[in-house]
Amino acid sequence: MKDAVDVVIDKKEYSLRPTFAAIVSIEDKIHKSILSVAQSVTLAGSSAPLTHYEVTTIIHECMLEAGGTLTFADLGKVIYDEGIMKYLPIAIEIIDKALTPAPEKALTSSESPKSPKEG
Repeated sequence: MKDAVDVVIDKKEYSLRPTFAAIVSIEDKIHKSILSVAQSVTLAGSSAPLTHYEVTTIIHECMLEAGGTLTFADLGKVIYDEGIMKYLPIAIEIIDKALTPAPEKALTSSESPKSPKEG
């Protein structure tokens, strides 16, 4: 299982995991692949890599998977009121975890794929 991002939002604790269902829903709602989102974060450097809608969507979809009941609009208002810069790192960490293998699925050095030259 993927590692979680533990956060407190609106006085409630959540363990946000980028589950398959959450990732598919995020991609559907923001019309970008998770890889495209990660690339935009990487290329943006210190500028704003994600929109308010994207940050809210990423967090909200993982929150729903964690049993959260906050609506999208209510979460968006919390993020707006508390400042997007508080929540941007959370969204980025979720994307990072979505692209990182679960600890039990990570390749060990003896399992790493061989290069084409090694055959």
